[in-house]
Amino acid sequence: MNFEQARFQLELKKKFTDRELMNLLDKAIKENKSITKSAGKLRLVIKPSGSIYIAFYREYGRVGDLFKDFKTYAEALDHAARIMSRDITNVTVYYVIESYINSLMKRLRKKDESLPFVIDNLADGEGYRVSSFKTELGRAKTIKLAFDECQVFGKVKIREIVSACEYLLYEYVKPTGDVLSSSYVKQVMECLKRVWAHGAMLYNDDIDCAANLHKHPVFKDIKSNKPCKVYTDNKGMAKLWIRIAKKTPMQKNAVRFMILTGVRPINVSNLRWSSVGDKMIKYYEGDMKSKNIFIIPITPEIREILEEQRGVNPVYVFSGVRNTNLPMNKRSLDKLFKDNFDNKHIYSQGKGIGKKGSAGAFPTLCRKLVKTNVIEQLRECRPDYERVSKICMNHSVGDSISKHYDFSDVLEPAIVGFNAHFKVLYEEIKKLENSGYK
Repeated sequence: MNFEQARFQLELKKKFTDRELMNLLDKAIKENKSITKSAGKLRLVIKPSGSIYIAFYREYGRVGDLFKDFKTYAEALDHAARIMSRDITNVTVYYVIESYINSLMKRLRKKDESLPFVIDNLADGEGYRVSSFKTELGRAKTIKLAFDECQVFGKVKIREIVSACEYLLYEYVKPTGDVLSSSYVKQVMECLKRVWAHGAMLYNDDIDCAANLHKHPVFKDIKSNKPCKVYTDNKGMAKLWIRIAKKTPMQKNAVRFMILTGVRPINVSNLRWSSVGDKMIKYYEGDMKSKNIFIIPITPEIREILEEQRGVNPVYVFSGVRNTNLPMNKRSLDKLFKDNFDNKHIYSQGKGIGKKGSAGAFPTLCRKLVKTNVIEQLRECRPDYERVSKICMNHSVGDSISKHYDFSDVLEPAIVGFNAHFKVLYEEIKKLENSGYK
């Protein structure tokens, strides 16, 4: 018995002496009913049969419903002491999920204006974005739907985890009557693996029964999202450039910024004035999906957009339309695309391709057109045209840009690439304007 076990037994014995325990047992037998007494973090249940039933209170994340009966008081004390010293764990699945969520909260990004607090242990650009945290929080809450509130984490087997996944995939129906999509269930299963890895390290002696969940047939049967096969042409994007001018200045500038740079909607929403310099825009590692620093040169067209946006919001370059104190909602950019893009200019070898959703997402079309124009315009005149296209798309170029303080080697090819993209696009815009297109 270690020191912690001995100390805990001593604390319990301060609550009940052996004589008091015998009196409680006699009372339970005489009245033929169980008697419950509080003992610190425990509930001692004395049964008429003479057994001692031990349970933790629910607020401590432990349950006693699955505890065995103990024939002697000493056995009950020893078992409780081992649990309190973490020789044995009896935490619930719900408790582990809450612990995982709390660990994510500690990694939320520093100085995020949407948070009511500031976290000082993370550097600028590091940590979870609030939107990413909310997404993971939703997945973690979905996991709860497949487990019982009193289910003990350490006693869950792989077959029970698979059954939980199958329940979410085939049986669960939301209150609205809808079912969960297979792709979302796969994201939840990935989240479940992260939750189990977290719980195994802290509460189950590093025994992770969900580590090989991805090898199970139920996981493999779910088809993964495939890369988007759709693309557009310069005429289609030129039409969008002209049509979007009818919207508010904020909407117009946000969409045109995406057309010029090919950035994702989240990078329109999270662009801050602190990232805008005299000659370039600098996204930090935490801002980008690739987790690399991204440099965008301020071309005359981009400068015109930035100048028009100055004074609207002191923090964000592109703010919300209804509430200018908030950043622009990235979902609203998808809607602007759906309402203003000419569907005839979306091409694919597949059938039934729409312009909304993963099959024809707005940022995909913008990014593919930027990459196509850069390669086609520079193929004949620059031997490093592939590297230039990767720099413009923030793809890996073989070296870590974040380790350098001098961005001159990146800025020059980026200027060439973005100018080549706009040159061919501008020609289509002029043709449409001269033909009277509005």
